[in-house]
Amino acid sequence: MTEYEAADLFFTIHQSAVATLSIYITVIFAMLVAGYLVAHRLDRITAGVLVGVFAAFSLGMINEVRGVYSDLAGVAQLINEKAIAPNSELNWHGAAGNPDFFATVPKILSSITILVFIGTLVFFFRLRWARLKKQGNIRPSIGDI
Repeated sequence: MTEYEAADLFFTIHQSAVATLSIYITVIFAMLVAGYLVAHRLDRITAGVLVGVFAAFSLGMINEVRGVYSDLAGVAQLINEKAIAPNSELNWHGAAGNPDFFATVPKILSSITILVFIGTLVFFFRLRWARLKKQGNIRPSIGDI
């Protein structure tokens, strides 16, 4: 692989990574809006189906985000190896001399996306519970949030 191809591959994977993360963020905000607007109006089965579809899609997207950013880290490592070679013209690239940073990005983003997933579910159920309780449609229990 030439230096040009390595740099082009890096930017292509980066664009894919940003698009994948953007789709995940869009789904998260859709669930937050759904939780805010209609969580208390849904019966248990409908809420369960909504949460099930959201969970399945989110877990798939979390895996996809981890995978594409892992690919990006691998290409960053390749660019770093090419950049330290004599007569390399890749010294300008951000991955040159900094592959350890790119190696940590998939782990950091995986952790963040999992926490956001959990936080979205907590938001949905907490808001649903609070509004149903306020309407008098739910009895308080020992495990009140």
